[in-house]
Amino acid sequence: MLGHGFYNTHSHEQAKANTYALSMIVEAINRIDLAQIGGEFRIADYGSAQGQNSLLPMKTAITQIRTLDAKAGRATTPISVTHTDLPTNDWSTLFQTVLFSPDSYLAGESDVFCFASGMSIYQQIFPPTHIALGYSAITEHWLSRKPCNIPNEIWSVRATGEVRNTWAAQAQADWHTFLQYRALEMQPSARLIIVGSGADAKSNSGAEGLVDLANQILQQLVKDGTLHQNEYEEMAIPTYYRTAQEWKEPFASQSNFPQGGVLSLGHFEEVTLSDVYLERFQQDGNAQAFAQAYTGFFKAAYEPCLFVNLSDKRTPESRQQVIDLFSQRLQSALAQNPAKYSCRWVLHLMLISKKQK
Repeated sequence: MLGHGFYNTHSHEQAKANTYALSMIVEAINRIDLAQIGGEFRIADYGSAQGQNSLLPMKTAITQIRTLDAKAGRATTPISVTHTDLPTNDWSTLFQTVLFSPDSYLAGESDVFCFASGMSIYQQIFPPTHIALGYSAITEHWLSRKPCNIPNEIWSVRATGEVRNTWAAQAQADWHTFLQYRALEMQPSARLIIVGSGADAKSNSGAEGLVDLANQILQQLVKDGTLHQNEYEEMAIPTYYRTAQEWKEPFASQSNFPQGGVLSLGHFEEVTLSDVYLERFQQDGNAQAFAQAYTGFFKAAYEPCLFVNLSDKRTPESRQQVIDLFSQRLQSALAQNPAKYSCRWVLHLMLISKKQK
């Protein structure tokens, strides 16, 4: 993610996705056996990025725990929230957001403690039987690595044949690995909520127009001589958008996933995320604002992983020139036809529990 708070400022679509999980958070906490979790309620926020989009989900969880405390007439339960992401995450912005934002879940609260871990979600992050509630939104479509390049494309959705199979296999392995470690970390009766960026039955994510446009611009930069062919060939965004069937696969009776007997998929729902930028455009008719917003969204999420492939022989000025020219052309094209490039992201909402022995 682009650092220095840029992702926080340009992730409105991701923020909207989080709102779909709020009722699930309340339901999950109501189902957790508080007698089994000990004296502290530990929450893991898997894939926190720069923190802004974690505030409302964490506040919702804390509010519900406090509601249950009051109903039971017991003392306030200490709550710890641990945000996890890659070691290269913009941790300074995350802590500034959590500590100082007026919307922070820490505001006005006592006995709530904030921690962070710079570990990949594809590793074990916590000790066994440690977490009561896990939460992860718009994270698991990011793979642990780029499995291979995609000829003439930058996105796995457009991969075909064996290349597509290679990406699908990596996505399956990563999903299994993620669940394996979460099963280990979860306490008895713990719940794990996933807001997944996925694909419909035709394997479309809902953002094909936007990413196809970005790919066309990159190809034009190659033709112009601004971008080298070998640089473009390495550009593949390391994401994969699972269908409902692919998300559910580890929980199927015929799956070879060993933790299938430990975890249970209690709720699964597919929804389509409304486009906050298009809605704004339909209200004010400002195509330039729409284009600027979507360019910021694209840069925040994908610029680092795309342009990391620029040649080491380039000067810093040359690298920035390529990035700036791409952004300028993307914004210009978006302004020409906002409806064409609007994103209707497919979301998959999951509530996963650890089976009690």
